[in-house]
Amino acid sequence: MAPDTINDPPARSPDNRYIVADMGDYTILYDMRDRSSRIIAKGWGKPHFAWTPDSKHIYFPLSGTLIRYDLEDEKKTKLNFEVLRGWFFPDSQRYSNANEYRERL
Repeated sequence: MAPDTINDPPARSPDNRYIVADMGDYTILYDMRDRSSRIIAKGWGKPHFAWTPDSKHIYFPLSGTLIRYDLEDEKKTKLNFEVLRGWFFPDSQRYSNANEYRERL
């Protein structure tokens, strides 16, 4: 059973059907159409949810990595990024600031 306290602001999908929220060690997805909810991830991380414009995927940090969650097949994909102080770094390379990162692209 998931906890009942939302730790940070939830994020509504662009189509307004879903809400994703951090609830401690759980990430919960609420379906506003059928009024259901499910745990989509377990683990720690400061949530920063990003929806794709079509509302089919959610990106969020989880336990030090970046996750893409597919709502249709309920699959989590660990992306090749490292999360460090709210920044996502491709291929686990570290940069001293965002300008240095952009220069290396």
